[in-house]
Amino acid sequence: MAKKTQKAWLLVASYSAKNWTKDNCINYYKRYKKRNGNYKDEWSVQANYTTGVIKNKDRVFLIKVGRPLRDEEKGIVASGNVAREVYKNRGKNYIDIEFKNFHNPDDEQSILSLPKLEKMNHGLTQKNSQIWTSQNSGITIKESVINKLEKAWEKKVKEEKRREEELKQ
Repeated sequence: MAKKTQKAWLLVASYSAKNWTKDNCINYYKRYKKRNGNYKDEWSVQANYTTGVIKNKDRVFLIKVGRPLRDEEKGIVASGNVAREVYKNRGKNYIDIEFKNFHNPDDEQSILSLPKLEKMNHGLTQKNSQIWTSQNSGITIKESVINKLEKAWEKKVKEEKRREEELKQ
């Protein structure tokens, strides 16, 4: 029997949203660093298609997008796992996330950039291609790209750890 792929979701930090600013993402990053990588927080998701679908322990990736940003500034800045399924709070739907890795969103070297993400769609049909620039948080990461994403993110995490060690010396 084939091993079932773990579900993965794309969460959006949109720098063009009215209620979101660059400082929000930086503040999440600072809280993660302050807690030595032991950081859990809530994130809003679109309820019309995520309620009852996003499950505990599902994988999540946080992508930074937005109109004022160049493509090289957009990309994956964090990953983790769902710690609490969809719930209502202040009239919105949220999930709790346990962040496992959170990179400095202001450092282009720390980000798995949009151009690299878009290369993961190379050779895929439009149906199987991932939309990386959605403004909606909580969209499914397609099975056709999840293994490529995990591998590229793992490489980026290792690079970032090496860079941090070098800065300490």
